Amino acid sequence: MADLNTRFALAPPSPVDAHRPVLHSAWELALILCLHQTRTLSRNLTFQFKNREYQLQGQSYRLNRAAVTVLHQGRNLPWRLLAEGESPIPLDDEKSVHHAVEQAKARPARQTRAPAHPWRRKARIAAAQAQQQ
Repeated sequence: MADLNTRFALAPPSPVDAHRPVLHSAWELALILCLHQTRTLSRNLTFQFKNREYQLQGQSYRLNRAAVTVLHQGRNLPWRLLAEGESPIPLDDEKSVHHAVEQAKARPARQTRAPAHPWRRKARIAAAQAQQQ
C-alpha cells in the first residue's frame, strides 16, 4: 500500500477542506445507504421477499394493494414472518363484514328434509301399508 501511495499520490489543488458536515442521524444514513426493494401488498397485507412471506400487523385495510418498502410514508410498519405453509390472518373490512351479515339474514332457515318430495311420499305410503297388514 505504501508503494502505491508513493507512486500514485497527488497533492490536492487547494488546501481548503470541501467536505460538508453530515446533516443526518446514523439511522437516517443507514436507511439512505441501504438497498430498497418495493413490494405490493396482497389482500391480507402480505408480501414476499426472498421466498419468504411476511404479513403486516396492526394496519388498516386501506394499505391493500399498496406498494411498500420497509418504510411506508415515513413510518415503520410492524410485520411478522409467516412460517412455511402458514396461512395469513384474514382481514375483513367493514364492507365485507356487513355483506356477510346481510347474506346470513337473507338465507332462509335450513330444513332438515323436504316433506313434499315425491319419493318421500311414496316411502310414507309404503310404510303405512306395511303397518296395516
